[in-house]
Order: sequence, then C-alpha cells, then structure tokens
Amino acid sequence: MMENYLVFDMGGSSIKYGILNDNGDILNNSSFKTPATLEVPTSIDGVMNCFVVL
Repeated sequence: MMENYLVFDMGGSSIKYGILNDNGDILNNSSFKTPATLEVPTSIDGVMNCFVVL
C-alpha cells in the first residue's frame, strides 16, 4: 500500500508545504509568505491550526 506524507518547510520569508508519496513524487504543493506575527507552534496540532486559519 502506498503511503502519502504531508511535509513542511517553515522559513523566515515563506512557508512551503506539500504532499509526497513513497517515491518522493510531489502530488500537491503550495506556499505563502510567513506572517510577521507567526507564533512558533509547539505541537503537530499547533502546526495544523496555523494552516486551517490561513
């Protein structure tokens, strides 16, 4: 069974995210500017809430 993975690159100027499969193929991806007031999340729930709000 092939697995998919949600991946993040949280940088100072932009946040990138995507869905990759077992082979490393990018199935979907996007990015947006890092908000000036972004609080650093301390859990996976905190990370997911950042993307639900945006």
